[in-house]
Amino acid sequence: KLVQATLILANFFVNVVEYQIVPVPGTATADLFSWLDYIFTGIFALELVIQMIANWFIPFWMDAWNVLDFAVISVSLVLIGVIGETTFLK
Repeated sequence: KLVQATLILANFFVNVVEYQIVPVPGTATADLFSWLDYIFTGIFALELVIQMIANWFIPFWMDAWNVLDFAVISVSLVLIGVIGETTFLK
């Protein structure tokens, strides 16, 4: 749980810095923030898959936090696949 909390906090601070800087699209800074977004989304998706395997089907879906994680990660992955980024969620 500590690793998860640390990752969530790190992702939060990256988003705060991004919105304070407001990088111009197409610059190296904007690309860096996009890659960090992909990396965090990938880590959170991997954590979700591990949770799904560890808790199997019924116990996983009985926990509201797992359902929320599934929804957020699913939307993030769809947005990355459709528009190439998760900016819409921010």
